[in-house]
Amino acid sequence: MRVSTIAPAAVNTGFADGLGRTAGDPLKDTYLSPLDVGSAVVTVLRQPRRMRTALWSMWSMAEDA
Repeated sequence: MRVSTIAPAAVNTGFADGLGRTAGDPLKDTYLSPLDVGSAVVTVLRQPRRMRTALWSMWSMAEDA
């Protein structure tokens, strides 16, 4: 059994509104897109079974690391 964790920082979805942001907030445009996260999921799933992929931390280039 393989287990991978994908831990994105802020993602531009409705959930971001619960972090004090509101719809139309220009800062949300700097967040990761749902497609960015989806691409990471697909990439992890395409890895060969012999390869371990444990944790992906990802954030937008506009966010402080």
